Amino acid sequence: MTSTRGYKIISTKCCGAVFTTVRYSSINFSAMEYWTDGARTHSLMPTDGGLRECKCGNYFLLHQTLDVGYEEERSIPAALPVKDEALELVLQQNLSPEVELVVRRRYWRYLNDPYRDLYRAHRDEFNKSTKSFSMRLLALVGLRKEKTANLNFTVPTYELSEQQRTNLFRLLELTDQTDSDFWLEKAEIFRELSQFDHAEAALNHVTTDDTTTYQIIRQLIGERKNAPYRYRM
Repeated sequence: MTSTRGYKIISTKCCGAVFTTVRYSSINFSAMEYWTDGARTHSLMPTDGGLRECKCGNYFLLHQTLDVGYEEERSIPAALPVKDEALELVLQQNLSPEVELVVRRRYWRYLNDPYRDLYRAHRDEFNKSTKSFSMRLLALVGLRKEKTANLNFTVPTYELSEQQRTNLFRLLELTDQTDSDFWLEKAEIFRELSQFDHAEAALNHVTTDDTTTYQIIRQLIGERKNAPYRYRM
């Protein structure tokens, strides 16, 4: 269960502006949908990367701020999340590499959102037709338990726009500039770019290979599939 307890008072390093942000006492990591590009829908935890806009016009991440206090009732304005629709304009600003990485990661997922709609519609239609087929089969052979047809799992064709490709290549550059372990994310980016050999090489650097995400990406690389996939934990 995700629960909160009051508000942290934070100060930005760019101009010293003061904001409040929710203080979490516990966080539930569950979501209704998980996607291989890291997107989550109806998540019980924040998924915006902590990106915020300062009063002076600069952009910052919540973990880059200074904690200067705490209050039970909010009296200081909140540091509001940056909306997905504004990300393209944010990328036109002079951003630090760390902030740009978060913005481009979110932009990657945002640009994939139209495909998610196609994916859901495709799977819904497939499931309806499969159920209909199974019920006809059930009636035909008189079985007591429903038997589903052995049909391949299909998804819509995934084609990257030049805008998406440019963003992904820049995202790869930014991950190379950090000391953090982004190998799983890089493997997914290479896979979506259909650079499967690079994707497999990146995946071989991942130290934890027992996660659901890892196993799915590994399988999709082997099958030479480049689309973002939805899954459940």
